[in-house]
Amino acid sequence: MKEIYLCSLQELSKKKSIIKWVDEIKDEIIVFYDKENKVKVFSSICPHFGGELIYDNIENNLKCKWHGWKFETLDVTCINNSIRTKAKKIEFQIDPNPIENYKYKVDNDLIYIIL
Repeated sequence: MKEIYLCSLQELSKKKSIIKWVDEIKDEIIVFYDKENKVKVFSSICPHFGGELIYDNIENNLKCKWHGWKFETLDVTCINNSIRTKAKKIEFQIDPNPIENYKYKVDNDLIYIIL
């Protein structure tokens, strides 16, 4: 088991969210407090096309800055699918891959990813 430091609770409480690249897992991570004041740790890369996910504390969801896809904060399932179209009269739908949901721990007010 490996632990990778992300941020402190004090740092997180001053910001809406923290986004940080983590070399060990080759992923960009978003850390935030949700509406129930629980710490959440996910990949900040949208599975649709690789855009950055930001936390919308008003709607309590993650939103892609590129195409507006929204993901709920419980298990990061997509709650809208903005690409519904037709091509040559064949209907299709793009379903996003899941967003990585990282295990984490809080120890002495510091947040760590657990690998």
